[in-house]
Amino acid sequence: MALGDAGTDTTTITSQLSANGSVGTAGQILSSRGADLSPQWIPPTFITRSTAVTTSGAASYDFLSIPANVKRIFILFNAVSTNGTANYLLQIGTSSGIETTGYTGAGSRVGASAVATSAFTNGFGFNNNTAAEINSGVAVLNNISGNVWVLTSVLASSAANQQTLETAGNKTLASTLDRLRLTTVGGTDLFDGGTLNITWEF
Repeated sequence: MALGDAGTDTTTITSQLSANGSVGTAGQILSSRGADLSPQWIPPTFITRSTAVTTSGAASYDFLSIPANVKRIFILFNAVSTNGTANYLLQIGTSSGIETTGYTGAGSRVGASAVATSAFTNGFGFNNNTAAEINSGVAVLNNISGNVWVLTSVLASSAANQQTLETAGNKTLASTLDRLRLTTVGGTDLFDGGTLNITWEF
């Protein structure tokens, strides 16, 4: 670590701060790595929350302009429901658009007396199948490396059979993730209640 002499000239102490000769890039913070190791510049790890949307009246909801270098995204479901029986789909994408193929994974519906599982290739699928279901919970997208993303999710349903929806899978994007979409298989059922939001961290 080097700290120059701010002195009485116009150079501020901030611009003189460096680690291994580097002053980092915009938005980075200086982090200690412990005794006998030089500090390093890293992205901040604080959590950023987007603006919640009311999921009512549309067949899909998009979150756009997710920053580059995000490593984890939380998708928050609060009492979400639709007017049909098609399964929910969570899809991710790049500046070129939402990608609708190349997903590997499955969704399970776990009830008191039965478990049903379906595979999905056109998105991360949630194995709900009743219009009366009102689902709440969290899906988590984690970046393994490059453009490879994995998802795990658990939603709880308020349907009479008191079931949970469990989903996991992976997807390799063509380039950097910057958007995601919640829709349904077929894309025609309408969401008719609840709220949806995302948070992310670097």
